[in-house]
Amino acid sequence: MKPTIILVFFSSLIFITACQKTDISNTKISDYIRQAYYADARQMYFEEWKDNPQHINYNKPTFDEAAIDNILRMIQGVYDSKSAHRDSIFDVYQIHKYGTSDFKTLVLEVDPNNQAISQLAEGLIKTDNNKLNGLLNTYQVDSVRKFSSYPEFNWLIMHFKKAWNPIKVCADFEKIEGITTCEGDNAFAGDGYNISLVRDEHYTDLVFSHGSGDCPSGCINRQYWIYRFSGKKMRFVRYREK
Repeated sequence: MKPTIILVFFSSLIFITACQKTDISNTKISDYIRQAYYADARQMYFEEWKDNPQHINYNKPTFDEAAIDNILRMIQGVYDSKSAHRDSIFDVYQIHKYGTSDFKTLVLEVDPNNQAISQLAEGLIKTDNNKLNGLLNTYQVDSVRKFSSYPEFNWLIMHFKKAWNPIKVCADFEKIEGITTCEGDNAFAGDGYNISLVRDEHYTDLVFSHGSGDCPSGCINRQYWIYRFSGKKMRFVRYREK
C-alpha cells in the first residue's frame, strides 16, 4: 500500500503545482529582463502580425512599446517564479528567442542605372530624388553600402539609426523609382532554443523550448516548458519532451 500512497501523493503534488496561479498584475520589469530579453519580446511581437495585413500594427512604422512590455512582463513573471522549471529555462539552458533582428537593416534590389540610386550606392544620403531624400530623412538612414559584386548583384544594404517596422518602411521605399524590392533581415537558418507566443481568445501561452541533436538541421530532440497567462494570472501548464 505504501508505494501506491506515495505515488498518489506525488501525482497530486504535481497536479496541484501545475494548477497554482500566480498574480502578475504588479509585476515590474527589471533592468535585467529588459536588457536581456527586449530583443526576444520585440521579435515575438513582430512575428504575431507580420503576415496579417489587417493587424493594427501592420502599417505603422514604429513598434508598440506597450505591447512589447506586456510580453516582457510575462517573461518577468516566469523569471520570478520559484521552481526547477524556472531554473532550467534561465540558468541551465539560458533560453532565448531564436533568430532575433535589430530591425535596423534593410536590403534593396535597385536599378543601378537610375541617377538617384547611383548616388545612393555611393553612400550619399542626399540624392537628386526629393521623395527618396524625404524617406532617408524620415527613417533616419545612417548609411548605405553596396554588395561586393555590385552592380552585377544589384542590391544595396541600408542601415538605420533606430529600429523600424520593415513592412511599412519597405512599402514606402518600394514606391521610389529605381527600387524594385525591399526586404528585412529576418532570414535565420538552423534551430536551437526558442520562445514563442500562442494566443487564444481566453489565454496566452508562453512556450520555452530547448533543442538538441543536430540542431543545424532542425534538432532531433526538444524539451518544452509552457506557461499560461489569463487576465492577470500566470500558471505553469506542463513540461514535455519530444
